Amino acid sequence: MWFRNGIIIGMSLFIGFIVYLVVVISSKSQELIADNYYEQDQNYQSEMESKDIAKKYGRPVQLNVGKDAIAVNFTAKPSYDSLKLYFFRPNSASNDVTFEIDEMPYQIPLKMLKKGVYNVRSTYIIAGEKAQQDTTIRIQ
Repeated sequence: MWFRNGIIIGMSLFIGFIVYLVVVISSKSQELIADNYYEQDQNYQSEMESKDIAKKYGRPVQLNVGKDAIAVNFTAKPSYDSLKLYFFRPNSASNDVTFEIDEMPYQIPLKMLKKGVYNVRSTYIIAGEKAQQDTTIRIQ
């Protein structure tokens, strides 16, 4: 009799634990880093070629986090065309920000970004070739 009651209590606790896990997991947000993940995967080879071009020019986009702003500088010659900076947070897509930069040096006020870690994707055209550079920065 006691053994049967122990099994029933144990199974009831296990089922309660599983229900608790389902409720907790379903209440969390599940975001992907990109909505068009499969399209980006198909362009992976061209993305790697763009990164190699950025390395050839010595990774020319420099980001320096200051007290009030992020200083953006372009160090390579020849100059760039159509520089875009895409700041994205891996844990929250609502904090992603894109900047199109026309002239250097450029300042991005820190009040435009929330505190945390950002992956910054810089895309630009240099000497007629598309280049991409990825950087990670921390806003405190």
